[in-house]
Amino acid sequence: MAVYTYSNIIQLMETPGTKLHSEWSSKPAPDIAKVYWRMDDNAMFVDVIKQIAVDESNHRDVNHTFAEMAWHDVNPYVHKHIQDAGKAYDYWKSKTTAVEGRDLDYLMNEKPEPKPEPKPQS
Repeated sequence: MAVYTYSNIIQLMETPGTKLHSEWSSKPAPDIAKVYWRMDDNAMFVDVIKQIAVDESNHRDVNHTFAEMAWHDVNPYVHKHIQDAGKAYDYWKSKTTAVEGRDLDYLMNEKPEPKPEPKPQS
């Protein structure tokens, strides 16, 4: 239900003439969302809602997978998480200070500089 709800919100935010479009379409993404999801500085609120919808679809898929498993089935996600945990441990072990994630991608590599927006011609 959450994926459907967020998809509906996105559609309304992107449809001119709707209240959600007029109220939310020009709002920038909050800084906390930009940092949490490592979004571009020019991200908009609709981009946040899209990210939330993606997260919810992942939760839906994981929950449905577990709901269909028997108690003795092997967790199909353990292998990926073990690999990720090992990489995360190695990364954080190499750090001696806090790390600001805003300029890093999901693999903790520096994000390339954003390309400047083309200026409209008058």
